[in-house]
Amino acid sequence: MKELRQVIVDYENDRVSYDFTKTAIYKITGKWVDKYELEHYWQYESLESFIARLAIEPIIDWAQIDDNKASGLLDEIFRNLESNAIIYRNMEALEKRYGKLSGTIVDLVFHQGLQTREILEQLKKDTRIVL
Repeated sequence: MKELRQVIVDYENDRVSYDFTKTAIYKITGKWVDKYELEHYWQYESLESFIARLAIEPIIDWAQIDDNKASGLLDEIFRNLESNAIIYRNMEALEKRYGKLSGTIVDLVFHQGLQTREILEQLKKDTRIVL
């Protein structure tokens, strides 16, 4: 994604405005990027990783994810632990599907060290607090 890279680099070098950059990224990827993310991504990932994350196609049929598909998405995360793009794409779809807060998958995989079957069990638990 040479075009996407150039847009981001131009923004970082003050050649173009945020509004121009935000619109250009949307036209290329179909995703909106807020100013904070654009100015701070480098604190947690490389430019190449950021571009890959923006460029990857989202999982649009997340509501149709069943146990087999969920297991496959989790296995894909474990096979690609170095790929923020795959981790974030799969994480977003799974968290939407199971109604979990953003970051739930990261916590279960990286902090709690759970494996696919255990993560799926946790995702299926109703953890909502009803007032």
